[in-house]
Amino acid sequence: MKAPARWAALSAGFALTGLALGGCSMSIAGFIDPSPTGAVKSRFYPFAQEDWAKAEPALIAAIRASVGDDPVLWSNAASGRSGVVVGVGSRFARGGATCRSFVARISDQGTPRDVEGSACEKAGDVTVSDAGPFPRV
Repeated sequence: MKAPARWAALSAGFALTGLALGGCSMSIAGFIDPSPTGAVKSRFYPFAQEDWAKAEPALIAAIRASVGDDPVLWSNAASGRSGVVVGVGSRFARGGATCRSFVARISDQGTPRDVEGSACEKAGDVTVSDAGPFPRV
């Protein structure tokens, strides 16, 4: 088989393989919201909206904390959820806000889940970004 014909055959093979695999999907850890609906993440994620009033001050404290400070606890008796938040690494600026990476353990009536992300504080309000499951080692 001559070189041009071989390249045409290889190209056709790659195209057919791409079409065959086009319907396949796979989950990429930390990229897909693990919530039951798989919906777009809320602005409170990974915290529930009803817990935000308790979790937000914990995030602010974690952003402001010095390296080595104790983890910040929060709890919501109404929802039965509680958690702990720890600031990780150095603070950094983003869009005029003070930001910091964090890890958190959120317990829903005794069932814990670990998450990580970044939180930014500006004028006493917190926004969470890049939040997702914390990979276990």
